[in-house]
Amino acid sequence: MRPSFARLVRMLPRSAVSSEQKVVTSLASRPPRTKPLTLIDIMLEKQTLAGNDWPANLRIEPTIPKTAFKHMTPKVRSKLREALRES
Repeated sequence: MRPSFARLVRMLPRSAVSSEQKVVTSLASRPPRTKPLTLIDIMLEKQTLAGNDWPANLRIEPTIPKTAFKHMTPKVRSKLREALRES
């Protein structure tokens, strides 16, 4: 038999917990986590700020998501990936 949730949970009075222990706040009061900017995003921002002063030899190519290759046959998919890679 599997134990029920009520059997696994045990409520403790506050006096049983020492005040030195760290209490984790609820998730509602925490700020939402944000993903850090990727290197491509940072470089694109710098490129837009630089305008015509951006060096011509620094080329930023957009990333292609996997969903773009989803409906292709595996043989064509591998050839296309090889063609998209820079030599």
